[in-house]
Amino acid sequence: EKLEDQLTEVKALYKQKYDESVDGEGEDFGYDEDGTLWIKNATVPTQSNQEKLEEQLTEMKGLSKQKYGESVDDAGKDFDYDEDGTLWIKSVTVPTRSSQEKLEDRLSEVKALYKQKYGEKLEDQLIEVKALYKQKYGESVDDEGKH
Repeated sequence: EKLEDQLTEVKALYKQKYDESVDGEGEDFGYDEDGTLWIKNATVPTQSNQEKLEEQLTEMKGLSKQKYGESVDDAGKDFDYDEDGTLWIKSVTVPTRSSQEKLEDRLSEVKALYKQKYGEKLEDQLIEVKALYKQKYGESVDDEGKH
């Protein structure tokens, strides 16, 4: 955004100084009532608009660095060097919930919905199912895979 704002400002300064748009918004030709083409301005610039803009942008960057102490080009850098020349990586860590926490929250929600719908705890049903399994197969579900 900073560069876009500066570019807009440079374009405005260019228009103010040279009385023409950098983007070529003003037409250099026109037609009279008879349909005859008339060329309004046939001057050949010694420097392209692009070059002029680049020079002005460089000047603006210099002024910005002078005023704020850092280059606008460096504003998004993820690294820096200290006075000893040691490289420091800048990072901002946004704490997020772990997958475990998210799963526990979902499980709590499912348990609450189950109790709301069936009037009993999901854990009670699990205990009953485990008992039926042990009765039918002669071993506990919790012991499965321990052989």
